[in-house]
Amino acid sequence: MTNNEIQNPDAPDPDQDWQNAVQRRLTKLRTMPVELAALQAKVNAEIPRHRRIVLGRLATRRIGEVIAAGFILAVVSLGLMFIFSGGPVVASAQDFAQFHEDLVAGRVHAVRVTTIDAANKALAAQDSLSPQLPEVPSEQVMACCMNSVKGKRVACVLMDQGGTPVTLTVADAKDMQSPASPTVQRNGMSYHEHSVNGLNMVMTERNGRWICLIGRLSSERLMDLADQLKF
Repeated sequence: MTNNEIQNPDAPDPDQDWQNAVQRRLTKLRTMPVELAALQAKVNAEIPRHRRIVLGRLATRRIGEVIAAGFILAVVSLGLMFIFSGGPVVASAQDFAQFHEDLVAGRVHAVRVTTIDAANKALAAQDSLSPQLPEVPSEQVMACCMNSVKGKRVACVLMDQGGTPVTLTVADAKDMQSPASPTVQRNGMSYHEHSVNGLNMVMTERNGRWICLIGRLSSERLMDLADQLKF
């Protein structure tokens, strides 16, 4: 190797000088402000005034349509929530009479139980929000099942009253409303009386629960049974 080929380590590196110059240029570009107002003005100048007005109106109308659609959707959603979850529904005496007949005839799926405690456990296994059944004499309990009345949960238990089947139906008082009918005052309680095809039923509210007793017994006997319920 000749003396001309030996490089001086203290001499400046041309490549490094070039990289430093590029870096300084990029730094200036990064900090240089970008003026968009002038560009926007040029773009607007190229678009005819009447077209800008039309585009503005279309944008405004589109925004209005979106807001209106959102408002309608909100109203519909609130309406559906009210229908399916808000406010009590009116219990139909005819529907409850038919359900009693189907339950007695075995046309409704039911769980065989012998106590109210077992019935409540079986119903809770089906639906954790099932209404709780009140206490009744254990020897009368035969079977239990869940039902739905216009989207509202009701718990049902079939009992034997001296050889006569009686259905006790329980719902949250806020979910169910008795239909208009003659009422009877007894032991400080108000009972709605109904009769459908030889079936009698009494409906009342106790301890935040709506109850209905159905059977081919007199209304007085059904109210006697209601007096035995322990909430």
